[in-house]
Amino acid sequence: MNYACPVLALAVLASTSALAADITFTPPAAGGFTVTKPASADTRFRIGETGTSQLFIDSNSGLTLKSANGFAVLDLDAIDGNSGLRYFKNGVANWNVRNRPTDDYLEWFEAPGGARMVIQKGTGNVGIGETTNPTYKLDVLHAGATGIRSRSSGTFSLMDIDGANGDAALRFARAGVNQWNIRNNPANDDLQIFELGGGGERMRITNATGAVVVAGNFTAGGVKAFTIDHPMDPENRTLSHAAIESNEVLNAYSGNVTTDAQGRATVLLPEYFETINRDYRYQLTAVGVFAQAIIAREIAGNSFEIATTLPNVKVSWEVKGVRSDARMRMDPFAAVKEKPEAMRGRYLDAKAWGQTNAKSAAHDAAADAGETLSSVSDRR
Repeated sequence: MNYACPVLALAVLASTSALAADITFTPPAAGGFTVTKPASADTRFRIGETGTSQLFIDSNSGLTLKSANGFAVLDLDAIDGNSGLRYFKNGVANWNVRNRPTDDYLEWFEAPGGARMVIQKGTGNVGIGETTNPTYKLDVLHAGATGIRSRSSGTFSLMDIDGANGDAALRFARAGVNQWNIRNNPANDDLQIFELGGGGERMRITNATGAVVVAGNFTAGGVKAFTIDHPMDPENRTLSHAAIESNEVLNAYSGNVTTDAQGRATVLLPEYFETINRDYRYQLTAVGVFAQAIIAREIAGNSFEIATTLPNVKVSWEVKGVRSDARMRMDPFAAVKEKPEAMRGRYLDAKAWGQTNAKSAAHDAAADAGETLSSVSDRR
């Protein structure tokens, strides 16, 4: 049968499970196609000869497009751009993968939930939840207490952040306003905690040395100490020394000096001493003999004088000063402070006071609720 019409529609219906003969059509131009009922019980419908490019429907795998030329393409072309693949379950539409006609984004659309994910035309940006205008390579938007998780069922799980110029960072924002940045500083590869909006660097871990630098005050609820391998048994024990605590910020200086034949000695302090200290305190101890030692002249010009009742006396001395540099004058230390309103009735260390975590100043009920929901979800 020859058709002048460029569109050909064919329906073949069979009331039995077998079709007795192949049906062959030859269009007006050279070539043709064959619709067959193969011998295979699984293949119900095929267009094309065996060994050539074929389109066939299989009861096990569904629709298959097979090419003898190395690739196979299924073109979906709509005049208005709304071309897509729609997925059903028992006659009910669930999903649609389509070219979105308004902006030519590739869109994953849930019925009836709406757009779930897009790939932006021109940039390749992927939006999950953010389906209007994803401005990052991966732009995720959600309304609940969830986020992005990388989970391993075997060994470890990680996320690599690699910047070509070394500026690789995690940036933290609140309602679109940038607050903090944890990054590899491209100038020196230090790990840097940076406050955005004018705050500047707050803390860094120095590359190659591991030295930690804190720009502001540092507070610890426990012990501030150093810990090293025990010098007498480094393989089996450690040695720790704790910092001395005080209700004032004190600088301490000490040494030994021997008085002259007249029982006098001058102690020179660092040239910056009077610049960073105030309210000086003195301690003197005579060594080796019973002698009195006094401060003959208090600190002036970064020095002070000692006098002893006997000549040539060794004196161990110590001077303390309250720190008073520009930083301390800007932010003076106070040993006792009223808790802010948000901390009233709460504890910095609830456990030490025999209280539950709910009484901790760091307790966040909303975060705990999100964690609980996440834990329940993990068990499903």
